[in-house]
Amino acid sequence: MKILIADDEFLIREALAARILKHYCQFQNLYYAENGAEAFALIKEHHPDIVITDIRMEHMDGLDLIKKCRQENIQTPFIIISGYAEFEYAQTAIEHESCGYLLKPITNKKLFEAIDRAIHQCKERKLLSSTLQENTLFLINSLIKKCRQKNISSEEYEQLLKLLDGDESCEFMIANVHVSVYRQDRYHDQEDVYRAFAEALTRKIPVSFKLLPTEEMQNRLILFYDRNLTKKRGNITEILKSVIQRQKTLGAVMTIGLSRTGILADAELFSSAEQALHQRFEKGIGTVFSDHEARESKDISQIFDMKDFELRIKSKTGDEAALEFIKLVEQLYPHVYNLDFLFQYLYELLIRQNFHPDRKFWMNYIENKYWTICESKEEILAPVYEELKRTCAQSLSSNSSLYEQVKDFIHIHYAEDITLSFLADKYHLNPKYFSYIFKKHEAITPINYLTQVRIEEAKKLLLATELPASRIASMVGYEDPRYFYKVFKKLTGFTPNEYRQQNRTP
Repeated sequence: MKILIADDEFLIREALAARILKHYCQFQNLYYAENGAEAFALIKEHHPDIVITDIRMEHMDGLDLIKKCRQENIQTPFIIISGYAEFEYAQTAIEHESCGYLLKPITNKKLFEAIDRAIHQCKERKLLSSTLQENTLFLINSLIKKCRQKNISSEEYEQLLKLLDGDESCEFMIANVHVSVYRQDRYHDQEDVYRAFAEALTRKIPVSFKLLPTEEMQNRLILFYDRNLTKKRGNITEILKSVIQRQKTLGAVMTIGLSRTGILADAELFSSAEQALHQRFEKGIGTVFSDHEARESKDISQIFDMKDFELRIKSKTGDEAALEFIKLVEQLYPHVYNLDFLFQYLYELLIRQNFHPDRKFWMNYIENKYWTICESKEEILAPVYEELKRTCAQSLSSNSSLYEQVKDFIHIHYAEDITLSFLADKYHLNPKYFSYIFKKHEAITPINYLTQVRIEEAKKLLLATELPASRIASMVGYEDPRYFYKVFKKLTGFTPNEYRQQNRTP
């Protein structure tokens, strides 16, 4: 916490500071002012949590300082000190909700009681502010959702503008942000990535913005709003590129789709940002894509001859038919922006051609938008191609033996350097699809399964040997003992040494 002491006497300032620092450990920053004008400037610059001010000072006295702060909507708790026991001073202090009116000489008991009241008031204000911010953001999110769904009323739109402190002269722009990958030793989760991203933007972006959630966990929306936003678009784009490049050096790869600007935060604006972000599936990740670069969807009938396709399919074997379907997807993919529609169309086409597609697979893939966690066209289409081959061959393959093979391999080789890519390559599958189907069958990802096996082996070694935990970490596959301790405590609730002490029999 931060505290400011305003008094025109140097010795009093120093004496108060010494007493406060000795009694309170939470005050890490102390500021000093000789008069009210200097105090006001420091309050505006450093935003102290508590201000202790003398009544009589040059340029601006303590009461005028409080009045000026309240006029500026600065609600910092004040403690007033004075050598004048006059009722009007105490009365004015009460009117401005000060936390204490202390007469010199000030006893420790009176001083600390006043500071305790100020700390309590400060905590309550922060809690209230946080609650109000959360409620406001929740309401903004719900109104933004209505904008995207095209069912917001004019009254609700006016309410949105008020919540954003905007007006009808505001222009809007949407950024659709996607986190592709991040270093888990630096960021605990994606929320940490977005938190760092928002803090960096706050320092650099010259316009107002809100960071908002989306239906996809990996993505966030940024709603930019400002007058003359069109003129600032180029500058914003460069800042976004700079910030995500900085995030990349810190271990987080982010991609952004930037919409056009508009006078309304309407559904077309959000769609514009989504289409811009969609370019990562063709052009790669880790940069900013603009709306004007995005391709437009085309009517499938313009690029696909159904009769010709039906004739080719009828004369093909199962494997050959699968190749025809794969060629068709390759043909359609570059022209169809809406992947929901593309895969639904493909599923229905299989049925029309008298195949028997697995409805559960296709509905799960379409409804859960599996491709939103992918980073390339190849990743998106790999599971689709596998399912096309299976469907066309009319053979329902059982994956149960695959899962047992993977688990057996992990139990034998857990101490080795095993990654998701290594396991996927070993069993000839796309990494993300392999993780997806393994979790669907086992209710856990392959890497989390590996972690569980390693920790179970570590627990056995801790109880059966006197080996140090750092040595055991290496034996179960962790090169970094600190990371091993972190994972062990997360899964067991104990550090390795605590687990040994708690569970070893005397």
